[in-house]
Amino acid sequence: MYDKLIEDEALNLSFYLEHYQTPKHQQNLAQFASLITEHKAFHSFLDSIRAQLMNAAGLPLDQPIPLTFSQARLDVTKNVLLTGQPNRLSQISEKAARLKAKMLQLSDYDAVLMQSLPLLFNADEYGAYEILNFKGNVCDLPLSGSLALISNLQQLSYASMFGLINYLKNKGTRIICRGFSPFASMNATYVLEGDPYHADVFLSDFFDEKVINQQFWINGKQIQENNGIAHYEVINKQPGKHILDVQYNGEIFRKTDTGHYYMDTILASGRFIYYVGSAHVQVRQTEAKHFMYAFSENPVTVVSWDNYNIDNVEIIKGGAMLKKLGNNSFTIIPQSYKPVTLKAGRFATFQYLVRPLPDPIASLGVSFSTISPGELAAQTSLSTRFSEDFDFDAPCTILDFHVTRFRQREDPEEMENQGNTFSKETRQLLETAMPGDRLLFDEIRVQCGQEPTPRTIAGLSLRVE
Repeated sequence: MYDKLIEDEALNLSFYLEHYQTPKHQQNLAQFASLITEHKAFHSFLDSIRAQLMNAAGLPLDQPIPLTFSQARLDVTKNVLLTGQPNRLSQISEKAARLKAKMLQLSDYDAVLMQSLPLLFNADEYGAYEILNFKGNVCDLPLSGSLALISNLQQLSYASMFGLINYLKNKGTRIICRGFSPFASMNATYVLEGDPYHADVFLSDFFDEKVINQQFWINGKQIQENNGIAHYEVINKQPGKHILDVQYNGEIFRKTDTGHYYMDTILASGRFIYYVGSAHVQVRQTEAKHFMYAFSENPVTVVSWDNYNIDNVEIIKGGAMLKKLGNNSFTIIPQSYKPVTLKAGRFATFQYLVRPLPDPIASLGVSFSTISPGELAAQTSLSTRFSEDFDFDAPCTILDFHVTRFRQREDPEEMENQGNTFSKETRQLLETAMPGDRLLFDEIRVQCGQEPTPRTIAGLSLRVE
């Protein structure tokens, strides 16, 4: 999108310069055409570095970046950016410096523009770098950080190109462009949850006339303006994609060909995107689900992106018991059906819906609805199980049940049994069963997990053959 905008603006500029041909205009056109070619090459080089980083980490280019990596993947940034002679990081620094030098040369080293172009990046062969006013070392960056660094460089180069184009339009043509657009100079396109996100929002156009009464709105909230720049800062606690919707208006005095002045209104809008990742902490369940079962032990593991042990884990809402099993392993036992909110680390919170356990299924050790007298004689207790598609360890204990034996032309024989183990009377009833008899186990009361009251589950009917 930005490449197309640059090409359109360059075309508009070339139409004017070709119409008013001067040696200086011709020189500017040739230099600008060369600059656009080098700018595209710079972006292609950064795109190739991004692809090498993803490939070295074994990650596809079209999928989101995971927040945790093995140690081998954590070394990807160093292995890719600090290899070669000169290494790739030094090449990025050299290309960025050469690109900005050509921009300044094309502007005749205008003092204002020299201070305005945001493309400022320096790095050495050992991994130390400086971008704008931020210093760091790529050896300390995870893969997501190095990718964010590359994206930020691309954003800064686009901002510099737009600044140069608007400078040339105003200086060379004395025509104020109607294509006003705000631009956001962001400190990063990717931040961790709980870390501050900063953006300086300003118009991408330069004016000889002074713009007054400038107002900025970001996501519907007016932001204070200082010398044409609105500084936006927020701490996000919600991972994922975030959008900045920018609205701008200002007023400018313009002069007509007859020398008269009039007030004109500038209206502009733009949209910018950044991403927030889980801040150092994630909660993982044994199964890939986003809920918990009430009155049962739900195992979870709390981890950080740098594998640092997490101790400050607590339930802050919903009423649940938290048991630490060791290291970063816990079990959570909801004591009601209200959602449970877990806090881990300084900022990260995780909310889970709570569901009741499904009813277990009564079982007598056979998978069919028929049983032989020999198989029946071998049984010593009634048990419960869950359906095959329910993969959750939830113990349910049988408290008591009722069993009835039906035989043709005889009255049914009934027996009450306490617990799940067959009593002497129940065993005698079952051992005397004959082919053709039907057995019904019903009124089965079970205690599942820490549920406050027992539940009665569906009965079991078997035919003796």
